[in-house]
Amino acid sequence: MAGGQGPYTFPPLNALRMFESSARHLNFRIASEELGVTQGAVAQQVRALEKHLNTRLFDRRARGLELTEAGRRYLKPLQSALSLISDATAELKPAKTVVTISVTPSFAAKWLIPRLGKFSDSNAETEVQVLATNGLANFQSDGVDLAVRQTKPPFGSGLTGDLLFPMRFIAVCSPAIAAAGPIRTAADARVHLRPHHSSVRSRPCGRRRSDPSPIRQQCAQDQTRAYVSLKTLGFGK
Repeated sequence: MAGGQGPYTFPPLNALRMFESSARHLNFRIASEELGVTQGAVAQQVRALEKHLNTRLFDRRARGLELTEAGRRYLKPLQSALSLISDATAELKPAKTVVTISVTPSFAAKWLIPRLGKFSDSNAETEVQVLATNGLANFQSDGVDLAVRQTKPPFGSGLTGDLLFPMRFIAVCSPAIAAAGPIRTAADARVHLRPHHSSVRSRPCGRRRSDPSPIRQQCAQDQTRAYVSLKTLGFGK
């Protein structure tokens, strides 16, 4: 019925969607991949639509599909109608709240991302964007809403901080060292261990001699592991 008063008579929406996708790609297989169904299901729905309309919409050729004249005339207004339905539906759906979180790459991989699925299930209205970087957020020009870093107060003006969890440090050693005697204090550790850290052999920071440009080479790798100075264990005196 014209004039937008209804009631409306039209074929099943599934058949219309499958015809539109098939007509756009001129290929049942690609349409099936786009819609997440089997190729046979797409072909069956298109045949059902042609039967409903009593009109052939495609010519099946060896090289693929080709729209008939009726199919071409049907496609354009159908696409406009499907677009209107999509737009009207999108306007009714509440807009998602987007939250951008800045974290180090290893924290994102080891802690945050494994927990995002559960958070999304219970907070469907919130979209979380993860910015995995070693750089510090400035919260002004980078669009970051939250940042997770190992730090301590005071924070910058206008910023607030909450403790996510306390750090816990655990000393580990090989079974051979453990068998030689218990290590319960720093003095016990001095008997068995000599200080060593892999960063001792790191390449130097700063300007390369062969390159006069002021480009600093980044030496530190992101390990996101708290490092306690060996001096706290009595070394380096």
